[in-house]
Amino acid sequence: MQILLTVTHPNDLMLQRVESVTRSCADVWPQLDQSTLVFHRGREVAVVSMAGRGAVSRSIKVHEGVAVALDGLAFARGRALGPTDLVHEELGTAGSPVEGVHFIIRAVLDSGETQVVTDPLGMKMAFAAQVGPSWIVANNALVLMRLLGSPRWNLDGVRLLMAFASTGHGRSLIEGIRIIPCGHRWSWSPDQPAPREERFFGMDDLAKVRPVGVTRDEIGAVCDAMQAQIIAAASTGRPLRAPITGGRDSRVLAALVAKAGVECDFFTAAAKGSAEERVAVDVARVLGVRHRVHHPRPTEVVERWSELSRRLLLQNDGYVNVWQIGNAAAQDEADGPRAIVLGGHGGELSRYPYGNVVDFLPGGLSISSIRQWLGSRAIDAYDGLVRSEAVDWTRSYVRRTVDELHQSGWDLRNIAECIAHYERQRTRDASAIRPGYPVRDMLLPYYTRSYTRLSFKASLWDRYLSRVHERMLDIVAPEVRRVPYSQLPKWWHRPLKDVASRANRLLHWDRLRKKKVRTSPQQGWFAAMMPHIRETCMDASSSRLWDVIDRSVFERFTSPAEQDRLAVRADGILRVYSFFEYARLAGIEQPGSSEVLRAA
Repeated sequence: MQILLTVTHPNDLMLQRVESVTRSCADVWPQLDQSTLVFHRGREVAVVSMAGRGAVSRSIKVHEGVAVALDGLAFARGRALGPTDLVHEELGTAGSPVEGVHFIIRAVLDSGETQVVTDPLGMKMAFAAQVGPSWIVANNALVLMRLLGSPRWNLDGVRLLMAFASTGHGRSLIEGIRIIPCGHRWSWSPDQPAPREERFFGMDDLAKVRPVGVTRDEIGAVCDAMQAQIIAAASTGRPLRAPITGGRDSRVLAALVAKAGVECDFFTAAAKGSAEERVAVDVARVLGVRHRVHHPRPTEVVERWSELSRRLLLQNDGYVNVWQIGNAAAQDEADGPRAIVLGGHGGELSRYPYGNVVDFLPGGLSISSIRQWLGSRAIDAYDGLVRSEAVDWTRSYVRRTVDELHQSGWDLRNIAECIAHYERQRTRDASAIRPGYPVRDMLLPYYTRSYTRLSFKASLWDRYLSRVHERMLDIVAPEVRRVPYSQLPKWWHRPLKDVASRANRLLHWDRLRKKKVRTSPQQGWFAAMMPHIRETCMDASSSRLWDVIDRSVFERFTSPAEQDRLAVRADGILRVYSFFEYARLAGIEQPGSSEVLRAA
């Protein structure tokens, strides 16, 4: 794992503080192998590399543009560089950021400008805070909290995240810290302390893509681009790891890796004897790749809970789907922190959230339809767990924001994107990327503009049935298409009367999912952790969080008498718990919180 950050308008005292605070984070992340600080020093650009636990920093001055990418990989026009290498070239035109990169810091020597570019699809967070005359941007919320000291809740953000699954455009859970939205470029010039905010990719780009179908050549070009990323990652000399599950996304990824001929260790975390295990073993056998199966035990998560929750919550500003701690615990750590994990998720790009918002807003994209969608689907009180006044405030805020954006000239599709972007974090499947693997370096071959545009060029029917994946397999490894899938219900393969009936099923999937009893291994650790969850929350009797959450309802939901209902209430209970655990770890609004943070 790396911490990547930049300081605008720096002075020596500020740089010393930033370096000291960043090094101190090695206490929370022992596997923190490096931090990189990029900033302007006069008419030069300086890069300070801080290795691990307080090692002596080295400062490199360069005389060309510098760009460093998140997660230990730097990309320049498709070429991968090692984690400490500098990219001595410009990264294309202003409107053409590098694909497959989560977060770029770009220092432009000619103009003295500092730029931060976030990835188009928002799979990693970039946090920003103003400290004195300087702005500090980092991929880690704890660094900024330690610099600010004495963190306090942004209760508006808490209300929105609890009831709406989004803290709102650019808002974090902590006062004074902002989140740079996906698809944005923020620029600071030497004579301008405030950032200039630009947007280069969003739902309006996808809305311009007409579903006219895709050709074999177009699919082949995307396969080649994904394969180039994999080969570039392998060229760093770091070991590669990738998952194989029972679905299509990881199968296509495994086929691309096998075709590229690079060394990669494939893994599967599944219950012993499960359909997912059998399918994964078959896929690995057909492709002839090295494969390991891990059978996670519920107690594994309990044993590693303190370590994992501390890292995840403090890095991501508490913005974590806590179900994913189970996924993180199930990962095999045999390769150590140097391994690069290839992310095997792609279907969510075309199905959720972008697909739902573009295709299924009732009555089309109008102010009234967006309001209707907000009222019926986006606001969630979790069966009374969120106080009614917090729900009402959230609904009023979101509707007011929609009106304000519309009146200021925003395209309605952009409004819909603001609504939907962070909502993806509420669902376990679609949020598996960002919070599940923050302790490891990760490359996401699917999460590029080219693959996303390809998905949206396919018909609605093909997108929701993942036909693009099938055609990718036809090109890369047709032999693995014969292996069945483990994750699809029986009715998936039955012909449906029309797209509308399929869309209707998908619109009500959340409601159906809440009625299902989860039988995954995650349910076991959730039940095992319930006493700790209840104790952590109920002990914080004076917390301001109870202004948003109904204490009596939470107490009833987590009581032994309600154990049989835990599965259907898991999302709400875990969301509440993540707030209280985050407050405990970070010392939010507690006496001596800055001292707690320094010791965290």
